Amino acid sequence: MPDGAGAVALRLTGEMPGNADGSRMRTLYYDILADGVRAGVCELRPEPTWAARLSGQAAYTVFPPYRGHRYALSALRLMCKEASRLGSNGLTVTCRPGNLASRWTLELAGAALEGIEPVPPEHPLYLSGVREVCVYRIEWE
Repeated sequence: MPDGAGAVALRLTGEMPGNADGSRMRTLYYDILADGVRAGVCELRPEPTWAARLSGQAAYTVFPPYRGHRYALSALRLMCKEASRLGSNGLTVTCRPGNLASRWTLELAGAALEGIEPVPPEHPLYLSGVREVCVYRIEWE
């Protein structure tokens, strides 16, 4: 599993339950704190569902003034630790093909690119205009 992060921490801010058909995933919401300052937000969806294959089980956004310090990488590593604590041995994480910063973050975290996949019309992402995603997998023991 990826190492922990130094001055970066996650602060749980909320949780949304999933539903029985798997189209809405249980989601844990966090602030990304860098030296105690809110530098971004992230989400962890620890249980794999059919929607997670293309939506991903982890997502992160670092606010523009805080970019370039690898806070997303630190947050991803912390989310992996939390997912492990919750019983998972890996996460699927996705991004748009043109999001080079996110792709680099995933590769630095040790995630393997499984492919670039089309988003089918029945998937929730399709409604927001996303037509394809890079699917990465990060695993640990």
